[in-house]
Amino acid sequence: DPLGYPDGPDAYQYALGDPVNKVDPLGLYSIEVHFYMTFFLARIAGIGEEEALTIALATQFIDHNPATAPIPALAWRLLSPTAIEDHNNRLRLYHFMEGLTNSSSSLDGRTHNPQSAQLTNLRSASTRAPTPCARAQLFGEFLHAFEDTFSHRDQNNMPIGLNIGQVVPGVAAGHILYGTSPDRTFDHSSIFSPLALQRGVWFNNESRTLRMEQEVFAQLSSYSGRAFLHSTTGRPIENSETGLALTYQDLFDDRLSTGGGWLVQWNRLQSTDEQIFFLEEKIRVLGLGALPLYSVRDAAERRNRFLCSLRQADYPGTILPVC
Repeated sequence: DPLGYPDGPDAYQYALGDPVNKVDPLGLYSIEVHFYMTFFLARIAGIGEEEALTIALATQFIDHNPATAPIPALAWRLLSPTAIEDHNNRLRLYHFMEGLTNSSSSLDGRTHNPQSAQLTNLRSASTRAPTPCARAQLFGEFLHAFEDTFSHRDQNNMPIGLNIGQVVPGVAAGHILYGTSPDRTFDHSSIFSPLALQRGVWFNNESRTLRMEQEVFAQLSSYSGRAFLHSTTGRPIENSETGLALTYQDLFDDRLSTGGGWLVQWNRLQSTDEQIFFLEEKIRVLGLGALPLYSVRDAAERRNRFLCSLRQADYPGTILPVC
């Protein structure tokens, strides 16, 4: 990396060398959302296995790519002005959307239909891509930013901004002073946190995670044009345990009387391992193959292969690979 990290070019330093199981304290959804849930929703939306994998890898790799991942907080005080500008730009383009608006101003509605000029830039980049592979790659990168608009919120679902200078002068801190509470998919209490902004009861996490899943599914369905249809057979996706075609209610039902749909149940799980196992089982009973493992190497290789031929000037609001 041209910025130079204090302990060498470790792309995973932000996660203590374990990008699969550690959460970035800067505040980012973890792998269970950006990779595994994205892949699951893509398959339900009728996207083929290989294309769904490209999209999910691209969505997660934004947090692992040295060109797009936030610079670790431990390095902030060592950064040059140029490095600070680069870090802030990464957050602005892929992690914290400025000028974020929503379709409703009610408490629950703050997570409905997030929009911003930068989200439009990222979505348009995918639309303009010259090949199906580049389109899938850039769509996944758009989804990363789109998904983060749901997690980067406080206890009352109000968006958290870049917060430049909150910790180190000039450096965008995101929601580091809220701890990892905004990114958790389940409701929880953090009343004893040493971080004042994190303290309290986080009772909106499950509802806004469900809204994220609904809206990401809508984006993927629009992308594919064939939601709930098997990508190979073209027939409705069936649950082998019931013999019935999968429905929207099966996934997103939030009625207390029914115990909730699959994703309502998933959002209550508090272990990443349990969440991944849950999705593995659902993929299996739907006859949609297997849930793949995340590979940083595969994600990096696909990004270079699919995007290296693109000109940066043609894709404003993105950070393309320099090959």
